[in-house]
Amino acid sequence: IFVISLFFVLMFALGYNFYPYSVAETKYNLANSFYYSAVTFIGYGGDIKQTDSFLKVISAIESLLGISLLGILIAGFANNTKDY
Repeated sequence: IFVISLFFVLMFALGYNFYPYSVAETKYNLANSFYYSAVTFIGYGGDIKQTDSFLKVISAIESLLGISLLGILIAGFANNTKDY
């Protein structure tokens, strides 16, 4: 799950990095794009806000995907620790 999550964060970061209407903090700045993608993926939000409507929708999808994968990870740990 961790490798899949990292893959999604990197793919979304590349998208934010190269999308022409991305905000100045993430456009052509891979470190800030990765930061924005990571904090969006875990559902935290952050200090960088996208202004383009398309990127807002993509950010929401990334956040839902991240929260879902985190839920799967926690459910897997909970299932392995049960004693029947």
